[in-house]
Amino acid sequence: MPEETMSQWDTRDELKFLDGLGMYKWVGRKQALLYSTPDRAAALKKYLRAARRRKCWGGLDKAMIIGHATVELDNVLACKQRCAKAGGKS
Repeated sequence: MPEETMSQWDTRDELKFLDGLGMYKWVGRKQALLYSTPDRAAALKKYLRAARRRKCWGGLDKAMIIGHATVELDNVLACKQRCAKAGGKS
């Protein structure tokens, strides 16, 4: 089977996945949006570590995806730093 017909998952789907990574938790039987900087930062770091070892990207744009994940991580860490300076919790 040709590679392009094996999956409908594309770069946009992967970027949407990254936008939600570490932002949701299961609470009881419900999924809730619980933004947590440490959880999101840890999830993005693990994603980037795994992405660097990934061999097969199929039709996904590796550079765009890794770049997006890196920007998201930088944003989360900057937010965490701003919150710490303001004396709030992240």
